[in-house]
Amino acid sequence: MDHIRCKVVVFFALFFTVSAEIYIVTMEGDPIISYKGGVNGFEATAVESDEKIDTSSELVTSYARHLEKKHDMLLGMLFEEGSYKKLYSYKHLINGFAAHLSPAQAEVLSRTPGVKHLSRDWKVKKLTTHTPQFLGLPTDVWPEALEMDADLLKPDILAPGSLIWSAWSENGTDEANYVGEGFALISGTSMAAPHIAGIAALVKQKHPQWSPAAIKSALMTTSTVMDRAGRPLQAQQYSETETVTLVKATPFDYGSGHVSPSSALDPGLIFDAGFLCTTPGIDAHEIRNFTNTPCNYKMKHPSNFNSPSLAISHLVGTQTITRRVTNVAEEEETYTITSRMEPSIAIEVSPPAMTLRAGASRSFTVTLTVRSVTGVYSFGEVTLKGSRGHKVSIPVVALGHKR
Repeated sequence: MDHIRCKVVVFFALFFTVSAEIYIVTMEGDPIISYKGGVNGFEATAVESDEKIDTSSELVTSYARHLEKKHDMLLGMLFEEGSYKKLYSYKHLINGFAAHLSPAQAEVLSRTPGVKHLSRDWKVKKLTTHTPQFLGLPTDVWPEALEMDADLLKPDILAPGSLIWSAWSENGTDEANYVGEGFALISGTSMAAPHIAGIAALVKQKHPQWSPAAIKSALMTTSTVMDRAGRPLQAQQYSETETVTLVKATPFDYGSGHVSPSSALDPGLIFDAGFLCTTPGIDAHEIRNFTNTPCNYKMKHPSNFNSPSLAISHLVGTQTITRRVTNVAEEEETYTITSRMEPSIAIEVSPPAMTLRAGASRSFTVTLTVRSVTGVYSFGEVTLKGSRGHKVSIPVVALGHKR
């Protein structure tokens, strides 16, 4: 019996019995992503950093079954059947499982050889939809600003941020479970942000003259809304009883999609924008002195900010939005422009195609019209496909209102 390394990670606070809580356990033994062999009967499943794991291959599925069997055997040897409930086995990025356990069972498991770490689930209440409260600011500072039409789509992009195994300061005190540890398993925006920052740095290294907005555009327009199995991205949805189900994700969950680093290095087109120029009270002369670029005050409305996304929170009748793209490829390319939208909103793009020389810029318009008022947001996409293989996609979000 090979040595097992087990680490507990907890996600959802549900109750299996009156006293049971969810615990996440991490075990000794490599997960699929880093297993280089050594267990009799199972060949290595680890891949190079630039390779993808074929999760359907026999090598991967057999080792995954082996890990899950180890998890089940451990629980079965320690506790009576029916006194616990295993929720999920983690096999790909970490080797471990989540289970409903009593505090006494958790204590026994934490002292069991082969179990590296065990922690109880805990909840964090997010207030990101209430900006002043979330930032700890007085709510009367900007009462009118919160009621303005929110015509800039957020979030911008999705990046790896769930169960990230990363370096941790042994002196860190913000998480009691990891005090004294050199590594920790963390989830959240703080884990996704370093991924995006690193990818942005790579893009900047290849294109040192690009502005921050251009780099952001390259990351967003080359992202994907499909997972590795070719299925639409999913999001967790919580019910009133705090049970969790997976539903089809929307741009409100992932922005433009999941980042694709290699594609971002060669986006074909970029949407460049001067964000500072849209800030109230900004001195246009100072902006030009520092950036060598004049401010353009013709935007008039946030929806016309030249971002690689379209959002209209109060669409009445018909509204036309303009976007301007620049060809950052080395050769001339012809792009066909297509669009799709959910039935309650009609969408039309113009022109249907355009040719841009290297370094040239051109504008196109997107017209949205309310067909029916549903009370919920409609989602869509504008896609520009280039004759040399580039593909540029931007999400569209609109909420129709009566006149």
